Amino acid sequence: MQRYKLLKQILITLSVFSSKFRLDKMESKVDNTPVTELDIVNQYIIEQSIKLYFTNDNIIAEENLSSDFSKITLKKYQKDIEYLISIIKQEKILKDNTTNTWFIDPIDGTKGFIDNLTFSIAISILSNNKLKFSGIASIGLNKSIKYLSNIVIATTNNNEIEIFNEKLESLNTQEINTSSYVIAISRKHKTKKLYRNLLNKKYKLIEMDSQAKYILVLLGIANFYIREQGSCGANNDYSWDHLAGIHLVRVNNGYIADLYNKTPKFCEKSDKIIFDNFLITTTSEYEYNTIIKDLEE
Repeated sequence: MQRYKLLKQILITLSVFSSKFRLDKMESKVDNTPVTELDIVNQYIIEQSIKLYFTNDNIIAEENLSSDFSKITLKKYQKDIEYLISIIKQEKILKDNTTNTWFIDPIDGTKGFIDNLTFSIAISILSNNKLKFSGIASIGLNKSIKYLSNIVIATTNNNEIEIFNEKLESLNTQEINTSSYVIAISRKHKTKKLYRNLLNKKYKLIEMDSQAKYILVLLGIANFYIREQGSCGANNDYSWDHLAGIHLVRVNNGYIADLYNKTPKFCEKSDKIIFDNFLITTTSEYEYNTIIKDLEE
């Protein structure tokens, strides 16, 4: 449970910091996706916080902290980094020498951050290829869903889920009632195939960046979150983009499968997640079966 305490403290601290961060410099990576200063600062703080307590743990993360852009950024924000790590250290964490693997997305939905919309911080911890602890902190959710808080954090210790806002007030999933057949899809990573299958049918689409879409399913705002295979580019479905959301939905008794009703595959030693055609996240297997025919067309 010590790793879970650290995970929560990291998400709380960095979500508040990230909500106030303003875009300054950014650059494109080799795959032409953007990386901002906030990506670098958040990842560095998460990695350093882990190393303080769990020296044997492995870390699989999205960004390259040894790049020239990263080095310049870390030097620029050195005082902020030191302050934020000191805040995280206020949570008393006991060290241990077991080995786990952390999957980190320091800014999930970077394009949402760039466009001043919704983005997230996502962390999952695996042990022996099994999800152990996970959390998503989504920032700017109120820009898409007006009645939600600016920050919504969802975490799980594999037994129960906690969902709360920036004031650490619990959010009750039973209090939110919405119309049926609402689908959350990626704002930037969508294709004509997905639109062709869903538009002009009985579905309402919510377009949003990041794993905040998993939070919409948890809260009952969306019936489904659908991700099309390769919508980020060929074979570019990364574990850090999905593991936290998958874990949270499963603990909440939701249902996740691909187009052929197979469980998505991931490995503790790999940064990829594997599924066929679509990754379909919903509240139950019954709802999965209601949409599958429309996706097969």
